[in-house]
Amino acid sequence: MRDETLTADHPAKAPLAAKDAGSDRMGRATALLCLMLVAAVWLTTRPYTGIVHDAQLYLVQAMNRLDPARFGSDIYFRYGSQDRFSLFSALYAPLVEAIGPPRAQLVTAVLGQASWLAALGFLVRCILQPGRLRMLAIFCVCLLVPVYNFGTLRYGEAFATPRIFVEALTLVAVGFVCSGRRVAAFCVMAGAITLHPLMALPGIGVVLLLSFPFRRFLLPSGLAGAGLFLALGWGGVDPFVRVFARMDADWAAIVLLRNPMVFVGTWFPMALPTVVLPLLSLGLVALRGTGELRRLARVTLALVAALVAASWVGGDLAANLLFLDLQLWRGMWLWMVLGNCLAPAAFGLLPVQGTSRHLFLAALAANVFEARFGVLTLPVVSACLGLAVLTGVMSEGAGLRSRRVLGLAGSGFAALATLAFAAEGVALALQLSRSETALSFVGGTGVLVGASLLVAGIARGRTAATPPVLAGGIALVILAAALWDQRNPEMGFITREEAMDTDFREALRGQTVYWENGLGLQWFSLREPSYFSWYQAAGAVFFRETAFEHRRRADVLRRLDTSDFAVDENRFGTTRADPRFEGPQSGAQLRAVCLALPELDALVLRADLADVPHLRWKPPFKVPASGYRIAPEDQDPDTSGQRPGGVFNLYSCDLWR
Repeated sequence: MRDETLTADHPAKAPLAAKDAGSDRMGRATALLCLMLVAAVWLTTRPYTGIVHDAQLYLVQAMNRLDPARFGSDIYFRYGSQDRFSLFSALYAPLVEAIGPPRAQLVTAVLGQASWLAALGFLVRCILQPGRLRMLAIFCVCLLVPVYNFGTLRYGEAFATPRIFVEALTLVAVGFVCSGRRVAAFCVMAGAITLHPLMALPGIGVVLLLSFPFRRFLLPSGLAGAGLFLALGWGGVDPFVRVFARMDADWAAIVLLRNPMVFVGTWFPMALPTVVLPLLSLGLVALRGTGELRRLARVTLALVAALVAASWVGGDLAANLLFLDLQLWRGMWLWMVLGNCLAPAAFGLLPVQGTSRHLFLAALAANVFEARFGVLTLPVVSACLGLAVLTGVMSEGAGLRSRRVLGLAGSGFAALATLAFAAEGVALALQLSRSETALSFVGGTGVLVGASLLVAGIARGRTAATPPVLAGGIALVILAAALWDQRNPEMGFITREEAMDTDFREALRGQTVYWENGLGLQWFSLREPSYFSWYQAAGAVFFRETAFEHRRRADVLRRLDTSDFAVDENRFGTTRADPRFEGPQSGAQLRAVCLALPELDALVLRADLADVPHLRWKPPFKVPASGYRIAPEDQDPDTSGQRPGGVFNLYSCDLWR
């Protein structure tokens, strides 16, 4: 299998893939089966959950472009937004206007994912020889852990943001440059940078390093570019002017609480297990591969490591505003996607004798399991097995004493992986026993297991694309499609654009409203600005005024002890004034908040207070109850969620003014 990674003698001119397919070329029926399996795996690993995560921000940016008079007062836009640095909203807004926000988000998300998969196929075609190695590379990218920022960001996202389009363009550009088509690569990256400059920068770096010699061209060009960069900064051109600015301590404290991911030190230690397996694959190809494939691995390893280090030094340590805003650590997505893509090639570079190959396969299998287990769970098992593989590789050619030490270390990592796998299995069983989505989880896992078995059979030449096997592939696609819609009832209400109670809606129209945990309802059902939510602090790292205004509002609203605020001080965001309570207990708390925030007109809370007149709305989805004292046993969300459903209650601040 090692020979499959070999490239042409002249990497700058010839593509990485060999011209003829040889005996390993798959037939059309097998290729069709593989396409069906990719579709089933992708639908299962990227279910549709509605307008979630950063999709909310980009959708409301498009809505604001269409109606700035309505949303301009929202704290997310008042002092500026990231929208000024991207053309995405300008392209997104016409679709939003034509078919409505929810459908536009769905269409854009599907288009982005289709583009991403097509780009992946193009990249694999450019860098690997025809045949089963390409198929395995695509499935590894789809199945293995995609998270590149601890519990936050992942490649190939299932919702609409410019990130997925920039990732797709970057994959295409890397494919072009590896095929010797430099001009096409730079044209593609020029388009990418207009959509999301922060995501495009690492890709531009890879294309440059693969295209030109560093010392003779890139180094002098880089120095000239740095001079122009500084000149623009001295001239006051945004964002270059930020290179001369620091984030002061008060501002940094706010950002650390609301956007901790911009500081590498807050998450990178926890993210180390996530990157072990991709870095192992990249490292093996970088050391033992040949030609342009080895060069691609080396460039990716070195460049992304430099970007993460620059983010830590320039952002965490120096508090330089530009380094914090650029978030150069985002280049880690290239580590993850290329590392996962090259895993089959890395397997072929391991010695046939010994245990390294078996441990590597076990690491891949564990990583697939851990990717399914949840993005917030660290892939400890696959990381330990990957380290065991690394010790085996290091022991090759080492002295007897070193081999014994490394062998002992490898055994220790394997034992730790076994214990961690047992713990993860128990945790998974407990989670499924209490989960309302256990059935869909089991069904999705069945799809992944079935697809993985068929892929393994095809790779080993033991599974042919016979009519019964093709029928099985079709069945997996149908099951995955049936389970694809994973919207919760509230998101279903929002995305289906169901009507809100007329009296409740009219009472909110034109008002400045704090709606407890109701950002989606305000932005996409009412299509009105929101007074406060944690997502509106996304611009705090770019705009100082946004950070301090958001903190001012949070410091007052926390007195209501609502679900927007944390109970535990170690959790994300501001804590409640009194963590013993779930929601306000009396009208006195509402009165204090309304008087402290004179610009606030109304409150929509889950707490149903008998001592204050208010308007109620019971939506067609479950609303967690509020307005009670938290007993010790209710600290666990799984037990507090068993309380009877509540309603939304609208309180007017005019009562106290």
